[in-house]
Amino acid sequence: MRGVVYSLMAVMLAIPALLFMAMYAEHSWGQGFSVDAVIADQIHQIQGSIERDFERAALISGRRALMAMSERVITTGEPLSDPSSFFRELVMNGTLEGNQSIVMAGNTITDWIQAVTAVESRFHVSVEADGVSVSNKDGFNLLMRSRLELHVSDPDNTSRHDVNVIKNMTLSVENLEDPLFPLKTNGAVKRIIQRYSSQYHAMSKQGTFHSGNCSGTITTDKDSASKSGKILAVESSSDVVPGFAGVLLGESVNLSLPQYSIGCFVSGVPVASFTENATAFIDEPSGKAWVLPLKESIEDKAYYEGSGPNFLQRLQGITSPSPDGMGIETFITPGEETINRPQQDRLAYLYLSNQTHAACTRVRWMQDWFRTGNSTAIRYGIGGLSYEVC
Repeated sequence: MRGVVYSLMAVMLAIPALLFMAMYAEHSWGQGFSVDAVIADQIHQIQGSIERDFERAALISGRRALMAMSERVITTGEPLSDPSSFFRELVMNGTLEGNQSIVMAGNTITDWIQAVTAVESRFHVSVEADGVSVSNKDGFNLLMRSRLELHVSDPDNTSRHDVNVIKNMTLSVENLEDPLFPLKTNGAVKRIIQRYSSQYHAMSKQGTFHSGNCSGTITTDKDSASKSGKILAVESSSDVVPGFAGVLLGESVNLSLPQYSIGCFVSGVPVASFTENATAFIDEPSGKAWVLPLKESIEDKAYYEGSGPNFLQRLQGITSPSPDGMGIETFITPGEETINRPQQDRLAYLYLSNQTHAACTRVRWMQDWFRTGNSTAIRYGIGGLSYEVC
């Protein structure tokens, strides 16, 4: 087990130091050399090293337990009845419902304890761990808890360190397979939990003057080639040239005037807010310029912070919101619909549920197939582009 290495090295490296101090003490007694203080410090360091290593070992074990549970769900097509109990069994015993898990071989907390206490040294090391639990933390992370009892002493028990603490550790579920999809699609759809990386879902800037509907790649180069597929972003109206799909202008000028004759633009906007090569959408109804990283991320099958079911619920096949409101969400994309439900909300946990969740909200500039509820559109920052269709 990788985590064991750190503690074993700490214990083994301390042995020569202890032997040296013991020999030195025989020749230095009464000369002011505090052997007890040095030994106490050495024991404290070893205790700290083992305690830190426990956290590393527990996280390795916990991560593998999540993999084992997810694999069980995917392989059998059956949800888990009690993920928290199964997690504890895997982490401590390496078994799931009494059956040995290959994923956990040599990677349980019990394996770690045995490895640490098996090292021969002049120290007495005693380690116990129990009370393992797991719960949702924030959707993308679980909270893993365990009691750790640790005793380290010298052979005469003159110097001793005792620890009895509850360890709280953060266990990520990123890059694990989402068990809800195989459960609800009979194994037809595979999804890996990949966290949405952008700082926002949508950004919009209101202008002083605006006209038209258009979209394109943002450029600040007025001499750029292939102008028809680009949105020119400049501060001064003197830099505005025709031929672009649209214009974002910092200066508050009406570009629809004859001397400019620009059909699609928003002026009086903070041009610096728009990133080169991003896609901009100039939207006439809202009078704003938009950037929609959400649109591309949906195609990439990203996951978002939201109120959807957390990972432990997904292992159970639950399609209701996380009780604490801190779950994860993603959207169903074309090709993932094992059942054709064109009116169903594209929010995945709603789409995959056995209930009808009619979605009457569509969003300008988003994919034609994209439908959701008005509250979801607002929550994802695209409410200003939404309209009702039923």
